[in-house]
Amino acid sequence: MRIGLDMQAARGEVTGLGRYALGLRAAMRTAAGIECVELGLTGAAHLRTPARMLREQFLPLRMRRHGLDILHLPAFAPPLWGAARRVCTLHDLNILDDARILAPGLSRFYWRTWLPHLAARADAIITPSGHTALRFRRHFPHARASVHVIAYPPGAEFQTASPEECRRVQVKYRLAKAFCLGVGALEERKDWLLVLAALARLPHELCPQLVLAGPEREQTQALMKHMQTLQLGERVRRLSYVPLADLVALYSCARLLLFPDRNAGYGLPVLEAMACGAPVLSLACAALPETCAGAAALLEPPFTPARLAQRWAELLQLPQQRIGLRRKGWERVSRLSWPATMAQVIAVYESVLREGIQRPKTQPAWAAGGVSP
Repeated sequence: MRIGLDMQAARGEVTGLGRYALGLRAAMRTAAGIECVELGLTGAAHLRTPARMLREQFLPLRMRRHGLDILHLPAFAPPLWGAARRVCTLHDLNILDDARILAPGLSRFYWRTWLPHLAARADAIITPSGHTALRFRRHFPHARASVHVIAYPPGAEFQTASPEECRRVQVKYRLAKAFCLGVGALEERKDWLLVLAALARLPHELCPQLVLAGPEREQTQALMKHMQTLQLGERVRRLSYVPLADLVALYSCARLLLFPDRNAGYGLPVLEAMACGAPVLSLACAALPETCAGAAALLEPPFTPARLAQRWAELLQLPQQRIGLRRKGWERVSRLSWPATMAQVIAVYESVLREGIQRPKTQPAWAAGGVSP
Protein backbone atom coordinates (compact mmCIF):
# COMPACT_ATOMS: atom_id res chain seq x y z
CA MET A 1 0.00 0.00 0.00
CA ARG A 2 1.14 3.51 -0.79
CA ILE A 3 0.05 5.77 2.06
CA GLY A 4 0.24 9.54 1.86
CA LEU A 5 0.90 10.89 5.36
CA ASP A 6 0.23 14.57 5.94
CA MET A 7 3.18 15.75 8.04
CA GLN A 8 2.30 19.45 8.27
CA ALA A 9 1.66 19.15 12.03
CA ALA A 10 5.32 18.17 12.51
CA ARG A 11 6.59 21.45 11.06
CA GLY A 12 7.71 24.32 13.26
CA GLU A 13 7.16 24.02 17.01
CA VAL A 14 6.10 20.39 17.37
CA THR A 15 3.38 19.67 19.94
CA GLY A 16 1.30 16.55 20.61
CA LEU A 17 -0.30 16.40 17.15
CA GLY A 18 3.09 16.65 15.50
CA ARG A 19 4.62 13.99 17.75
CA TYR A 20 1.77 11.64 16.80
CA ALA A 21 2.49 12.25 13.11
CA LEU A 22 6.21 11.64 13.65
CA GLY A 23 5.45 8.39 15.47
CA LEU A 24 3.23 7.20 12.63
CA ARG A 25 5.91 8.02 10.06
CA ALA A 26 8.60 6.11 11.94
CA ALA A 27 6.32 3.09 12.40
CA MET A 28 5.30 3.09 8.73
CA ARG A 29 8.93 3.03 7.61
CA THR A 30 9.48 -0.31 9.36
CA ALA A 31 6.07 -1.88 8.60
CA ALA A 32 5.94 -4.62 5.99
CA GLY A 33 3.90 -3.86 2.87
CA ILE A 34 3.63 -0.12 3.55
CA GLU A 35 5.23 2.64 1.51
CA CYS A 36 4.97 6.00 3.25
CA VAL A 37 4.85 9.10 1.07
CA GLU A 38 5.39 12.17 3.22
CA LEU A 39 3.25 15.20 2.38
CA GLY A 40 4.05 18.61 3.80
CA LEU A 41 5.67 21.93 3.05
CA THR A 42 9.40 21.40 3.53
CA GLY A 43 10.85 23.73 6.13
CA ALA A 44 7.54 25.50 6.73
CA ALA A 45 6.48 26.33 10.26
CA HIS A 46 2.90 26.05 11.50
CA LEU A 47 0.60 27.59 8.93
CA ARG A 48 -2.05 30.11 9.76
CA THR A 49 -5.61 28.97 9.13
CA PRO A 50 -6.10 30.53 5.65
CA ALA A 51 -2.81 29.07 4.37
CA ARG A 52 -3.60 25.69 5.92
CA MET A 53 -7.03 25.54 4.28
CA LEU A 54 -5.57 26.51 0.90
CA ARG A 55 -2.77 23.96 1.17
CA GLU A 56 -5.22 21.16 1.95
CA GLN A 57 -7.00 21.70 -1.36
CA PHE A 58 -3.78 20.91 -3.25
CA LEU A 59 -3.34 17.53 -1.55
CA PRO A 60 -5.37 15.63 -4.21
CA LEU A 61 -2.84 16.74 -6.84
CA ARG A 62 -0.05 15.23 -4.75
CA MET A 63 -2.16 12.12 -4.21
CA ARG A 64 -2.67 11.66 -7.95
CA ARG A 65 0.99 12.33 -8.75
CA HIS A 66 2.23 9.71 -6.28
CA GLY A 67 -0.50 7.15 -7.04
CA LEU A 68 -1.57 6.92 -3.42
CA ASP A 69 -3.98 4.28 -2.18
CA ILE A 70 -4.90 6.18 1.00
CA LEU A 71 -4.39 9.66 2.40
CA HIS A 72 -3.95 9.69 6.19
CA LEU A 73 -4.52 13.01 7.93
CA PRO A 74 -3.17 12.69 11.49
CA ALA A 75 -4.03 16.23 12.60
CA PHE A 76 -5.93 18.38 10.12
CA ALA A 77 -8.95 18.26 7.80
CA PRO A 78 -9.07 16.41 4.46
CA PRO A 79 -9.39 18.23 1.15
CA LEU A 80 -12.83 18.93 -0.26
CA TRP A 81 -12.23 17.02 -3.49
CA GLY A 82 -10.33 14.05 -4.86
CA ALA A 83 -11.13 10.35 -5.21
CA ALA A 84 -8.50 8.73 -2.96
CA ARG A 85 -9.55 7.03 0.25
CA ARG A 86 -9.10 9.12 3.39
CA VAL A 87 -8.33 8.16 6.97
CA CYS A 88 -8.46 10.92 9.59
CA THR A 89 -7.30 10.89 13.20
CA LEU A 90 -9.45 12.93 15.57
CA HIS A 91 -7.74 13.61 18.88
CA ASP A 92 -10.58 15.49 20.58
CA LEU A 93 -13.80 17.38 19.84
CA ASN A 94 -13.56 20.10 22.46
CA ILE A 95 -14.44 22.91 20.09
CA LEU A 96 -17.79 21.30 19.24
CA ASP A 97 -18.70 21.04 22.90
CA ASP A 98 -17.70 24.60 23.72
CA ALA A 99 -17.19 27.18 20.96
CA ARG A 100 -15.73 29.63 23.49
CA ILE A 101 -12.44 27.73 23.36
CA LEU A 102 -11.58 29.86 20.32
CA ALA A 103 -12.52 33.46 19.62
CA PRO A 104 -14.94 34.07 16.72
CA GLY A 105 -13.09 34.06 13.43
CA LEU A 106 -11.60 31.82 10.79
CA SER A 107 -9.79 29.56 13.25
CA ARG A 108 -13.05 28.74 15.04
CA PHE A 109 -14.71 28.22 11.66
CA TYR A 110 -12.00 25.76 10.64
CA TRP A 111 -12.15 23.60 13.76
CA ARG A 112 -15.85 23.89 14.54
CA THR A 113 -17.41 23.96 11.08
CA TRP A 114 -14.98 22.04 8.90
CA LEU A 115 -15.38 18.89 11.06
CA PRO A 116 -18.76 17.92 9.50
CA HIS A 117 -16.90 17.79 6.17
CA LEU A 118 -14.44 15.40 7.73
CA ALA A 119 -17.23 13.27 9.15
CA ALA A 120 -19.05 13.10 5.81
CA ARG A 121 -16.05 12.57 3.52
CA ALA A 122 -13.64 10.36 5.49
CA ASP A 123 -13.63 6.62 4.90
CA ALA A 124 -12.45 5.92 8.43
CA ILE A 125 -11.90 7.84 11.67
CA ILE A 126 -9.21 6.91 14.17
CA THR A 127 -9.47 8.21 17.74
CA PRO A 128 -6.95 7.56 20.53
CA SER A 129 -9.64 6.94 23.15
CA GLY A 130 -13.10 5.49 23.51
CA HIS A 131 -14.12 8.79 25.07
CA THR A 132 -13.41 10.69 21.83
CA ALA A 133 -15.01 7.96 19.73
CA LEU A 134 -18.27 8.23 21.68
CA ARG A 135 -18.29 12.00 21.32
CA PHE A 136 -17.73 11.69 17.57
CA ARG A 137 -20.69 9.33 17.22
CA ARG A 138 -22.84 11.65 19.31
CA HIS A 139 -22.02 14.70 17.21
CA PHE A 140 -22.19 12.88 13.86
CA PRO A 141 -24.65 9.98 14.24
CA HIS A 142 -25.17 9.67 10.48
CA ALA A 143 -21.52 9.75 9.39
CA ARG A 144 -20.62 6.85 7.13
CA ALA A 145 -17.04 6.65 8.33
CA SER A 146 -16.13 3.68 10.48
CA VAL A 147 -14.66 4.65 13.86
CA HIS A 148 -11.64 2.88 15.34
CA VAL A 149 -10.12 3.41 18.80
CA ILE A 150 -6.33 3.06 18.60
CA ALA A 151 -4.19 4.30 21.49
CA TYR A 152 -0.58 5.24 20.82
CA PRO A 153 2.56 5.50 22.97
CA PRO A 154 4.83 8.45 23.64
CA GLY A 155 7.85 8.74 21.39
CA ALA A 156 10.99 6.72 22.06
CA GLU A 157 12.75 9.95 23.10
CA PHE A 158 10.70 10.00 26.29
CA GLN A 159 12.76 8.13 28.84
CA THR A 160 14.39 9.13 32.09
CA ALA A 161 17.04 11.77 31.45
CA SER A 162 20.48 11.63 33.04
CA PRO A 163 21.28 13.70 36.15
CA GLU A 164 23.50 15.86 33.94
CA GLU A 165 20.58 16.64 31.63
CA CYS A 166 18.39 17.50 34.59
CA ARG A 167 21.00 19.90 35.95
CA ARG A 168 21.37 21.45 32.50
CA VAL A 169 17.68 22.40 32.21
CA GLN A 170 17.53 23.57 35.81
CA VAL A 171 20.38 25.97 35.13
CA LYS A 172 19.09 26.98 31.68
CA TYR A 173 15.63 27.92 32.96
CA ARG A 174 16.70 29.02 36.47
CA LEU A 175 14.54 26.42 38.20
CA ALA A 176 14.31 25.51 41.86
CA LYS A 177 15.93 22.26 42.93
CA ALA A 178 12.49 20.79 43.73
CA PHE A 179 9.64 21.77 41.43
CA CYS A 180 6.31 20.50 40.15
CA LEU A 181 5.47 20.64 36.46
CA GLY A 182 2.49 21.48 34.30
CA VAL A 183 2.63 20.78 30.54
CA GLY A 184 0.15 21.99 27.93
CA ALA A 185 -1.14 25.09 26.22
CA LEU A 186 -1.68 27.96 28.65
CA GLU A 187 -5.42 28.32 28.23
CA GLU A 188 -8.46 28.25 30.49
CA ARG A 189 -9.93 24.97 29.26
CA LYS A 190 -7.00 23.11 30.80
CA ASP A 191 -7.98 24.70 34.13
CA TRP A 192 -4.64 26.11 35.16
CA LEU A 193 -6.71 28.49 37.28
CA LEU A 194 -7.61 25.52 39.48
CA VAL A 195 -3.94 24.57 39.79
CA LEU A 196 -2.85 28.12 40.62
CA ALA A 197 -5.55 28.47 43.27
CA ALA A 198 -4.47 25.15 44.79
CA LEU A 199 -0.81 26.22 44.74
CA ALA A 200 -1.71 29.34 46.71
CA ARG A 201 -2.96 27.03 49.49
CA LEU A 202 0.27 25.01 49.70
CA PRO A 203 3.08 26.06 52.04
CA HIS A 204 6.05 27.49 50.17
CA GLU A 205 8.44 24.91 51.63
CA LEU A 206 6.24 22.07 50.36
CA CYS A 207 6.12 23.30 46.76
CA PRO A 208 8.59 26.14 46.20
CA GLN A 209 8.01 26.30 42.44
CA LEU A 210 5.48 25.32 39.78
CA VAL A 211 6.86 25.27 36.22
CA LEU A 212 4.36 25.76 33.37
CA ALA A 213 5.65 24.64 29.96
CA GLY A 214 3.43 25.09 26.93
CA PRO A 215 2.64 27.37 24.00
CA GLU A 216 0.79 30.60 24.62
CA ARG A 217 -2.84 31.04 23.60
CA GLU A 218 -5.32 33.91 23.54
CA GLN A 219 -6.16 33.45 27.25
CA THR A 220 -2.53 33.27 28.46
CA GLN A 221 -2.31 36.91 29.55
CA ALA A 222 -5.57 36.64 31.49
CA LEU A 223 -4.15 33.57 33.22
CA MET A 224 -1.02 35.44 34.19
CA LYS A 225 -3.04 38.35 35.58
CA HIS A 226 -4.98 35.92 37.75
CA MET A 227 -1.69 34.55 39.02
CA GLN A 228 -0.74 38.06 40.11
CA THR A 229 -3.95 38.42 42.12
CA LEU A 230 -3.01 35.24 44.00
CA GLN A 231 0.37 36.83 44.84
CA LEU A 232 2.28 33.73 43.74
CA GLY A 233 5.23 35.74 42.44
CA GLU A 234 8.28 33.63 41.65
CA ARG A 235 6.58 30.43 42.78
CA VAL A 236 5.33 30.11 39.18
CA ARG A 237 7.87 29.86 36.36
CA ARG A 238 6.37 30.17 32.87
CA LEU A 239 8.51 28.73 30.08
CA SER A 240 6.18 28.82 27.06
CA TYR A 241 7.20 26.29 24.35
CA VAL A 242 10.33 24.22 25.14
CA PRO A 243 12.38 21.99 22.77
CA LEU A 244 11.91 18.23 22.96
CA ALA A 245 15.19 17.47 24.76
CA ASP A 246 14.38 20.06 27.42
CA LEU A 247 10.86 18.71 27.85
CA VAL A 248 12.20 15.20 28.47
CA ALA A 249 14.56 16.54 31.14
CA LEU A 250 11.78 18.59 32.75
CA TYR A 251 9.58 15.50 33.04
CA SER A 252 12.51 13.52 34.44
CA CYS A 253 13.43 15.85 37.29
CA ALA A 254 9.94 17.07 38.24
CA ARG A 255 8.64 15.87 41.59
CA LEU A 256 5.15 15.66 40.11
CA LEU A 257 3.28 16.37 36.86
CA LEU A 258 -0.08 18.12 37.19
CA PHE A 259 -2.45 17.72 34.24
CA PRO A 260 -5.75 19.54 34.88
CA ASP A 261 -7.43 19.11 31.47
CA ARG A 262 -11.20 18.75 31.93
CA ASN A 263 -11.77 17.90 28.25
CA ALA A 264 -8.79 15.73 27.33
CA GLY A 265 -9.38 13.62 24.25
CA TYR A 266 -6.36 11.49 25.12
CA GLY A 267 -3.78 13.16 27.39
CA LEU A 268 -0.45 12.42 25.72
CA PRO A 269 1.57 14.48 28.27
CA VAL A 270 0.63 12.09 31.08
CA LEU A 271 2.09 9.16 29.10
CA GLU A 272 5.20 11.16 28.25
CA ALA A 273 5.67 12.00 31.92
CA MET A 274 5.18 8.36 32.95
CA ALA A 275 7.78 7.24 30.41
CA CYS A 276 10.27 9.68 31.98
CA GLY A 277 9.51 8.52 35.51
CA ALA A 278 7.38 11.43 36.70
CA PRO A 279 4.43 10.64 38.98
CA VAL A 280 1.18 12.13 37.66
CA LEU A 281 -1.68 13.94 39.41
CA SER A 282 -4.64 14.51 37.10
CA LEU A 283 -8.40 14.95 37.05
CA ALA A 284 -10.74 11.96 36.87
CA CYS A 285 -12.67 13.18 33.84
CA ALA A 286 -12.89 12.95 30.05
CA ALA A 287 -10.37 10.45 28.60
CA LEU A 288 -7.86 10.67 31.44
CA PRO A 289 -9.01 7.64 33.50
CA GLU A 290 -8.87 5.59 30.29
CA THR A 291 -5.42 6.87 29.29
CA CYS A 292 -3.89 6.70 32.77
CA ALA A 293 -5.32 3.19 33.32
CA GLY A 294 -4.74 3.21 37.06
CA ALA A 295 -1.19 4.57 36.84
CA ALA A 296 -1.88 8.13 38.05
CA ALA A 297 -3.34 9.82 41.10
CA LEU A 298 -6.76 10.97 39.90
CA LEU A 299 -8.71 13.67 41.69
CA GLU A 300 -12.41 12.82 41.72
CA PRO A 301 -15.08 15.54 41.39
CA PRO A 302 -15.81 18.07 42.67
CA PHE A 303 -12.67 19.78 41.39
CA THR A 304 -12.02 22.49 43.97
CA PRO A 305 -8.74 24.23 44.90
CA ALA A 306 -9.01 22.89 48.46
CA ARG A 307 -9.39 19.25 47.36
CA LEU A 308 -6.61 19.52 44.75
CA ALA A 309 -4.29 21.19 47.27
CA GLN A 310 -4.95 18.42 49.78
CA ARG A 311 -4.17 15.61 47.30
CA TRP A 312 -1.17 17.51 45.97
CA ALA A 313 0.23 17.96 49.48
CA GLU A 314 -0.28 14.27 50.28
CA LEU A 315 1.80 13.21 47.28
CA LEU A 316 4.59 15.65 48.10
CA GLN A 317 4.70 14.52 51.73
CA LEU A 318 4.60 10.79 50.96
CA PRO A 319 7.55 9.82 48.74
CA GLN A 320 6.52 6.15 48.79
CA GLN A 321 3.31 7.07 46.98
CA ARG A 322 5.31 8.88 44.30
CA ILE A 323 7.64 5.89 43.95
CA GLY A 324 4.61 3.64 43.50
CA LEU A 325 3.17 5.95 40.84
CA ARG A 326 6.50 5.96 38.96
CA ARG A 327 6.47 2.15 38.88
CA LYS A 328 2.85 2.03 37.71
CA GLY A 329 3.58 4.69 35.08
CA TRP A 330 6.43 2.70 33.57
CA GLU A 331 4.22 -0.41 33.54
CA ARG A 332 1.41 1.51 31.83
CA VAL A 333 3.66 2.87 29.09
CA SER A 334 5.25 -0.55 28.53
CA ARG A 335 1.84 -1.86 27.42
CA LEU A 336 1.85 0.55 24.48
CA SER A 337 4.13 0.31 21.45
CA TRP A 338 4.28 1.78 17.97
CA PRO A 339 4.48 -1.63 16.24
CA ALA A 340 1.22 -2.67 17.95
CA THR A 341 -0.40 0.69 17.14
CA MET A 342 0.76 0.49 13.52
CA ALA A 343 -0.65 -3.03 13.13
CA GLN A 344 -4.08 -1.70 14.11
CA VAL A 345 -3.73 1.29 11.77
CA ILE A 346 -2.80 -1.03 8.89
CA ALA A 347 -5.92 -3.08 9.63
CA VAL A 348 -7.94 0.13 9.21
CA TYR A 349 -6.22 0.83 5.87
CA GLU A 350 -7.00 -2.69 4.67
CA SER A 351 -10.65 -2.43 5.69
CA VAL A 352 -10.99 0.89 3.87
CA LEU A 353 -9.54 -0.53 0.65
CA ARG A 354 -11.61 -3.68 0.99
CA GLU A 355 -14.92 -2.01 1.66
CA GLY A 356 -14.46 0.90 -0.75
CA ILE A 357 -16.88 3.22 1.05
CA GLN A 358 -18.59 5.66 -1.29
CA ARG A 359 -18.41 9.15 0.15
CA PRO A 360 -21.75 11.00 0.19
CA LYS A 361 -22.29 13.71 -2.40
CA THR A 362 -24.89 15.63 -0.40
CA GLN A 363 -24.09 19.04 1.01
CA PRO A 364 -22.28 19.03 4.34
CA ALA A 365 -24.14 19.67 7.57
CA TRP A 366 -22.76 23.15 8.05
CA ALA A 367 -24.13 24.32 4.68
CA ALA A 368 -27.61 23.25 5.80
CA GLY A 369 -27.27 25.08 9.09
CA GLY A 370 -26.23 22.02 11.11
CA VAL A 371 -23.32 23.70 12.87
CA SER A 372 -22.71 27.38 13.24
CA PRO A 373 -19.26 28.92 12.90
